[in-house]
Amino acid sequence: MHPSENIDLVTRAIDDAIFDNMRAEDEINDEVEALVAENKNEISAMDMDVGALRSQLKRELARKKGFVL
Repeated sequence: MHPSENIDLVTRAIDDAIFDNMRAEDEINDEVEALVAENKNEISAMDMDVGALRSQLKRELARKKGFVL
């Protein structure tokens, strides 16, 4: 079966893969925000860069889940 013979099926598979990827990244972002919220007092007390912390947490959570950003 050649991909051009089933372009709708191929397009749907690509769309599904992209959607699943976006959903997984959204879940990671939600986890990051929850961690930041849970630890906001410590983050403030240590005068940490919240943006840099979010990026670091996101990379670490993604790595642990085997998700490539």
